[in-house]
Amino acid sequence: MITLLNRKELMRTYDEGKYHNIKDKLDEHHIKYDIKVNYLKMATTAHLGGPSALLTPGQQTKYEYIIYVKKDQFDKALIAL
Repeated sequence: MITLLNRKELMRTYDEGKYHNIKDKLDEHHIKYDIKVNYLKMATTAHLGGPSALLTPGQQTKYEYIIYVKKDQFDKALIAL
């Protein structure tokens, strides 16, 4: 079982294809993993900075994928990738 105390971050990506490739490689090598997905909203306007940039009508959505493995399997996971 992977818990907060025995896990280590293996990879953080915004690319869904890369995320699936990493998951497939970990599955092939029988390495247990845990995933956290963060939903992000990205403003598409040219102005940046204030809170108004977060509330513009032309927004894109993006996902951040964070993959964790057990600390004792971290080296094995790196080799698998």
